[in-house]
Amino acid sequence: MTRFRSHYLWLWGSLAAFLMLRAYAVGNLLPVSPSPLDNPLVDAPLAHCLLTIPVVILHYLRLLVYPVTLSVDYSFNQIPVNSSIYSWSFVAGLCTVVLASWGFSRIWGRSPLAAFGVSLLVIPLLLNLNPLVSSGTMLAERYLYLPSMGFCLLVGLAFHSVQSMARSPGQRHILIGLAAVLVVAGTARTVLRNKEWRTDETLFRSATVSTPRSVRAHLNLAFLLKNKGDVQGAIQHYREILSIKPDYPVVNYNLAESYRGMRQNKHALCYCKQAARHRPGFVEAWTSLGNLYLSLGKDLEAESAFEVALNLSPDLAFVHNQIGVIRQRKGDYASAREAYQRAIEGNYREPGVFCNIGVAYEGRKEEARQAYLQELSLRPDLAIAHYHLGNLYRDQGLNSSAMNHYRTFLRHWKEDPQYIKIVRQSILALDTST
Repeated sequence: MTRFRSHYLWLWGSLAAFLMLRAYAVGNLLPVSPSPLDNPLVDAPLAHCLLTIPVVILHYLRLLVYPVTLSVDYSFNQIPVNSSIYSWSFVAGLCTVVLASWGFSRIWGRSPLAAFGVSLLVIPLLLNLNPLVSSGTMLAERYLYLPSMGFCLLVGLAFHSVQSMARSPGQRHILIGLAAVLVVAGTARTVLRNKEWRTDETLFRSATVSTPRSVRAHLNLAFLLKNKGDVQGAIQHYREILSIKPDYPVVNYNLAESYRGMRQNKHALCYCKQAARHRPGFVEAWTSLGNLYLSLGKDLEAESAFEVALNLSPDLAFVHNQIGVIRQRKGDYASAREAYQRAIEGNYREPGVFCNIGVAYEGRKEEARQAYLQELSLRPDLAIAHYHLGNLYRDQGLNSSAMNHYRTFLRHWKEDPQYIKIVRQSILALDTST
C-alpha cells in the first residue's frame, strides 16, 4: 500500500487534474463525434473504411518523402472514400503497407533503435487510422508530428548504414552531398511554408491551391473574404464548394445571402430554394426565401415560406411582422393587426412596426394615432410616422398639427422623392384652405 501511494498516487492525481481541466475547457468528458464534412469515413461502411486506409497511408508517405504541397485541411472531398479494390491508389497503398511491413520485420530484431523508430512512426498513425473509432479528420499533417520523428530516425539510421558500407572517399562525398541536398531542400520548403502561414488569407489561399477538392479549405477562405467585404471572391469559392458538394445547405444559403446583398434577387432565390430543399428544417433559409419572394412581389409564395418558418419556430417576431405586411397588402387588416401584435409581443422593435399596425387600424383613427405616437416615442425622427400622422390630422381637420408633422417629414425623409412631392402638395392645399 505504501508503494502504491509513493509510486502511483501522483499519476492518478495528474490524470484527475487533466480530466477536470478537459471537462472545464470542452464542457464534457465524452468524445465529440466528428462531422462527415471533416472525416468522410464517419458514415462510410466499414468495408469502405478498410479500403480507404491504404490510400490515406499512401498520402502520409508522400507527405513524409515529398512534401512539396502542404495544406491545413484535407476534409471532404480531397481524398474520396475508396470503394474498389481495383483503385490504383488502393493497390499502391496496399503494396506500400506490405513492403513496409516486410522491411520492418527484417530490422525489428536486429536494431533496438530502429525498432524504436518503427514504433514511433507506426503506432501513432495506427491510432488515427483506427476504422472502428473515427478521428476528427481523415488525414491531417499534425498527425505526423510524432511519426515524423520516427521516420527521421529511420532515415538517419539508413544513411549511417549506407555510409558504413561506402568504401571510397568519392562514395562518402556523394552521400554527404545527398544529405546536404536534403537539408537544403527541407530548409527551403520550411521557409516557403512559413510564408504561407503569415496571415489567415495566405494560409487559406494556399490550402485551396494545394487541396482544391477540400470543401473546408474553400469555406474558410470564403468566410474570410466575405468578412473583408470581398463578396465576389466569397461567391467564387462558395460556387467552388457547390461543384464538390451540391447538397450543402449552409453554402447554398450563404450564396443566396451574398447575391441578395448585391440585389441580384433572382440568383439569390435560386440558391435559397436549394438550401431549403436540402435541409427542410432550415429556418433561416425559409425566412430568407420569404423575404426574396416579397421583394419580387410574389406575396403568395412569400406568405407560404414565412408560414413554414413559423411552423418550425413559432416565436420569430420578424416573420410575424412580414406576414402582417403581406396581409395588409391584401386588405385583410384584422389579420394583419394580429400578426403585427404577435411581432410586437415578440419584442420586435424595428423602425416602422407601430406605423404598420397604425395603418392596419383602417377607419379606427384613435387607435391608429396612438400607434403612430408610440412609434415616435421610440424614434422621434422617423419620417414615415410623421407622414401618417400628418395625413390623419389632415383628415380630422387639424391643419396646424398636420402641417407640423408634414414639415418634420420633409426634414427627415431621404428616400422616394415622390413622397416629398405629395407632402408639399398637401402643405400647399392646407395653406390655401387656411
